[in-house]
Amino acid sequence: MSGALPPLRERSEDFEILAEHFVREAAKKTRSKTVGPSRAALAAIKQYDRPGDLLELGNRIFRAVLFSRAPHLSPRDLELTKFATAGEPLSLEQSRDRAEKETLTGAARELRISRMTRPRLRAA
Repeated sequence: MSGALPPLRERSEDFEILAEHFVREAAKKTRSKTVGPSRAALAAIKQYDRPGDLLELGNRIFRAVLFSRAPHLSPRDLELTKFATAGEPLSLEQSRDRAEKETLTGAARELRISRMTRPRLRAA
């Protein structure tokens, strides 16, 4: 049994299990309320032609969990919107949160404030 494990891009059946595992681990580390990827996010992950490996998938999901306030990650959270199928509308709260995040991220970038030093926003 010395066969090499095929690369992740050749094991699409593993994406759902791996994505859910990475979300649970990231949520535990960041104390996030995110519980998993949405069906649209899983579809986008499967359609994404990953040049990377498990590390890339894990890092992408960790970043998404870190910044998302939604219980389920969207393709937008994973920065995979170009691989998303149409039909996953954002709620008003998600849209507002997204706009707030983008505004603050842009301001922090211009002020050269790193992610580590800026406070994490909490819902009021």
